Amino acid sequence: MLGEDSILFRKSWPATKLDGQISAVNVDALAREYYAERKAEAKAHSRYSRGKCYFVDEHTGEVGRSLDESNQFEKHFARALCNQCHRWPRAGGGWVRFLDYEVPLQASGLGKRNVDLFGITDRGRAVVHELKVIGMAGGRGDSPAVALMEGLRYAACIEANLEGIVKEAHTKFRVDMVNETPIVQILAPRRWWCEWWKVPKAGDWGKEMANLSERIAEKIGVPVEFMATEDVTKDDIRHVPCDGKFRPELCKIPDLFQVNLANRSFTKTG
Repeated sequence: MLGEDSILFRKSWPATKLDGQISAVNVDALAREYYAERKAEAKAHSRYSRGKCYFVDEHTGEVGRSLDESNQFEKHFARALCNQCHRWPRAGGGWVRFLDYEVPLQASGLGKRNVDLFGITDRGRAVVHELKVIGMAGGRGDSPAVALMEGLRYAACIEANLEGIVKEAHTKFRVDMVNETPIVQILAPRRWWCEWWKVPKAGDWGKEMANLSERIAEKIGVPVEFMATEDVTKDDIRHVPCDGKFRPELCKIPDLFQVNLANRSFTKTG
């Protein structure tokens, strides 16, 4: 497994001069790390008896506490999106559907790692969604660079075990998933993107991120998408009581936007 000094597992991406940090990424080195991580995951998968599914039966879409009793907005938002069972329009046509949330990658003998949202396109391609939000107490949270590297790490795990995931998805969700490199999608409400664009010391990181994602797609074969929902707050999520728990649901389906990083704008999909 790669260490924290690698690009793929790097945790520190300070807001100051974020554009320079992103532009300095060596895509050839990043590709080597991606392939090494994918190989390590495949090797771990062959050594360990998983004993668990990626799409676990315990995922009923419910939470133990309402948002009035919890500050875990991201968790509630992710489950509400998944519970909607909606076909969300994609930029350029087609749609994506969220199949599951907090998909555990430790099923192959790894440490505890969960994909925020796991989706499938209308063409059957897997989508790894890395979800970011503005916390209930405010604050931007992790930078877009952190989100991108997390998405790539999870994509390597998914790709290494895609054959088994395809079978599980067919059994549990009755969908026909194709055995292709996953798409990585960074998904966040518009406010999260805007808060990062407003950081004066970060520079023009959006332009550099757009360039990096293009080079990643060309070098590694992993498409990277940047998407936004219209802003959603705790008041936009209702909690339906269900057997002593709560089922988060969206009061209305939010619009979805393609994020135009280079010019700091949004284009509505669909």
